[in-house]
Amino acid sequence: MTTTHTTTQATENVEQWRLPRQAAAPEGPVDVKMMYVMHHAFRRDLVMFAEAAAVTPADDREVWRALSRRWQIFSEILHHHHSGEDAGLWPWLLRVADADERATLDAMEAEHAEIDPILSACAKGFERVTTATDPWIAHELPSDAVAELLTDAGTPMRVIWLATRRRFERLDARATRHV
Repeated sequence: MTTTHTTTQATENVEQWRLPRQAAAPEGPVDVKMMYVMHHAFRRDLVMFAEAAAVTPADDREVWRALSRRWQIFSEILHHHHSGEDAGLWPWLLRVADADERATLDAMEAEHAEIDPILSACAKGFERVTTATDPWIAHELPSDAVAELLTDAGTPMRVIWLATRRRFERLDARATRHV
């Protein structure tokens, strides 16, 4: 961890931390250390999710389920963090901010408004990868037809099919064992 020390108005300014992947640590009278720590954890997890998603085989359902559980923890903490900011921090900051600071806060609030839909979309993606039943469409199709279907459908469908087909086949085998 590197820290940025304030040098002017030492009695009014609080030492601010500058953590990895953090864009700024401006001087100020408010100790925002915990805010920086929380945002560091969010950035850390987002990097981990991106790296893990890029290298995890589509059919490694155990890892995808673990990633899904980690995502649930991450998104729940992020949601509570943003709810706290919305309820306690933003109103106070808007009351004490000048016009330029208010414009920055408005931009940050607009950015926050985009996050919940993204969190929901990612959660749905994890749900599909871990529980999807889309492979039923390809069940008992000739292999050349499946190959063409998946080529036409694109990468998302191929990933879903690879990640869920064996589970669907086991389910189908159990469901039709007396047929």
